[in-house]
Amino acid sequence: MQFRSNRTRFLVAALGVAGVSVAALSGCSKTGIAALRADPTPELLTSVESPTESANSYAIQKNLNLRMMLDDAARVIYIDRPSRLNPAPIPD
Repeated sequence: MQFRSNRTRFLVAALGVAGVSVAALSGCSKTGIAALRADPTPELLTSVESPTESANSYAIQKNLNLRMMLDDAARVIYIDRPSRLNPAPIPD
């Protein structure tokens, strides 16, 4: 195969690179009705949350549970309110 000019060589090379790029980007993803039936909502982890939303909910709940546990501990050892004892005697 003999080329006439550099422009033709460049055009053939550019088309080759474009073809390889398209083939590489398309990948081998499962498509079709079987893939849809296997996982109709691939972006959801639970019935209404994506994995990111689920992780955020878990982090918020974990933080809330820790803070409530510390509040409960403060109530158990009575440090959640000021002392009712007065250092000076109160006259009757």
